[in-house]
Amino acid sequence: MSVALDEAAEHRQPETDEACFEGILPGRYSLEQAARADGTPRVFSCRARKVATDHMIVEGPVCGMVGERVKAWIEHFDLLSGTICETGDRMFRIRFHMLPKARKKFASKITWVRRHIQEGLPDLRAGKRIPMPNLKPVVILGNGHVHDCFIIDASSSGAAISADLDVKPGTRLALGCIVGKVVREIETGFAMKFDEEQAPETLRKVLGWVPYERADERSLSSFL
Repeated sequence: MSVALDEAAEHRQPETDEACFEGILPGRYSLEQAARADGTPRVFSCRARKVATDHMIVEGPVCGMVGERVKAWIEHFDLLSGTICETGDRMFRIRFHMLPKARKKFASKITWVRRHIQEGLPDLRAGKRIPMPNLKPVVILGNGHVHDCFIIDASSSGAAISADLDVKPGTRLALGCIVGKVVREIETGFAMKFDEEQAPETLRKVLGWVPYERADERSLSSFL
């Protein structure tokens, strides 16, 4: 899907033009049309890849549909809401609808976050987690069904995963080529324990494995 990414730039207030953060911020989101069987909203984990005064690019397991309303809770920004204006492979763009006064205030917040991140404040969790590249991991159930997923974090013994799935503790499945079982449910998905401990480099390599017929999907990086 191809659109003019910055076509709205000419309509912005001059003082907000340069307010933009590009990086990775963790968060979670809910889609207007995604609900559990009991009717409660389904919440997914995500990473914001770009935040500007009029839009935000989000990486997550479920993209929703163009025109669908979405609410996102992003680190440092709290609640952000808007409508999906573009979708890609596990990535989508949210268009914000703000009055000029609110947009100017939001621009100041973006500038603050960008400076705060650039100061290089220490991340106390950095030593506990294994950094993951931009992969396209999948969860494979016992019946052979394949589902896109989003790795929240991972260690040598297991991973926290967000996906459009309802799985209970004890469910056997595979994350890419790594087999294990679900050990608990979390707000945005579930946690699984691997049958065998994995080396960090092995995790980075095998979690990018996808079935052959899905290998022609476009790269996440091409969306930016």
